[in-house]
Amino acid sequence: MTETQLQRAVKELLQDHNWMVVRVQSGMRKVGRTWIHFAPKGTADLLCCTPNGRFAAVEIKRPKKRRMPEQETFGRNVAGRNAISLVVRDLNSLALWLADHWEDWHDGVWTCPSRNGGATDNAQAGVRLPAEAGR
Repeated sequence: MTETQLQRAVKELLQDHNWMVVRVQSGMRKVGRTWIHFAPKGTADLLCCTPNGRFAAVEIKRPKKRRMPEQETFGRNVAGRNAISLVVRDLNSLALWLADHWEDWHDGVWTCPSRNGGATDNAQAGVRLPAEAGR
């Protein structure tokens, strides 16, 4: 699955869980002789509002791909404001997390299920959660 395909699937899954989701283009692009500026470099791929009104920024990354420093900074800034910053590498892990654990907010730590059904390290599950950004 390409990153674009994963992004579309993640957007659809979040919308199926009643999240408001907006796809964001960041950086800039030259059109003819004019530079078009989009969202600041590092802005997450998807900006969302959860069903209970919490802001969420979702960065889509293929397995083993790393975030750019600007993306790391954006994620830390979002998480530092008590919002949700996710890095999604795997649709199945996100689906499990949404179905079973997305409202389990304890002292700034989101739990994420592993593929075998138990709680696991967030990075292994494919979803980076707010607690990882600041610690």
